Amino acid sequence: MWHLAHQCLPTRVNLLTRGIPCEETCVCYGTLVESHMHMFFVCSNASNCWKQIGLHSLVKNLLLMAHNVSVMLFELLNRLSLRQQSLVATILWSLWKNRNSKLWEDIDNSSGFIVTRAKTRINEWSCMQRVKLPMNNVDTSLTWSRPPEGTIKCNVDAAFFNNNSIMGYVICFRNSSGVLILGKSAYYYSSHTVLEAEIIGLLEAIKEAIST
Repeated sequence: MWHLAHQCLPTRVNLLTRGIPCEETCVCYGTLVESHMHMFFVCSNASNCWKQIGLHSLVKNLLLMAHNVSVMLFELLNRLSLRQQSLVATILWSLWKNRNSKLWEDIDNSSGFIVTRAKTRINEWSCMQRVKLPMNNVDTSLTWSRPPEGTIKCNVDAAFFNNNSIMGYVICFRNSSGVLILGKSAYYYSSHTVLEAEIIGLLEAIKEAIST
């Protein structure tokens, strides 16, 4: 948001202004010049996102009066509730992430995916805030629990790296004595949510369990 408000994101217009040679047209829809205003409020992907959350008319009206993206952004936020402000901010992040996925990976997600990713990220953050405990209440004595005798336990975890552009998972199978039977890890260049990443890790664990 800070970079957008100060118009310093590396859009193609900004890159050309700073003497960096590149095309000037929009990464996602190469017809109009890729400025901050175009990227987040005029581009078809952005316009469809605002339609999906019921803000298209407001955005359209503000475009007629705002002379730059900073004015546009603050005029928009000032007219919204706190909940709407959170969603708009997260959609702006999701739009930029989609633009970079298209540029570097040739992955062009739909506006529905962009909005859903934003809503999912807000829900994940809200859930973490509700379950967060003060540090002095954290039980540091928690350890791995053994499965019943004669069975095998699988633990799966996922994580993100490189500004959420790389997803990795790790799988660990151990028996009731705690002996490691099988371990596996892998990573992908992707734009999955946290929940999707953990589901992918779980799916890989199931495949390993079936094939072993």
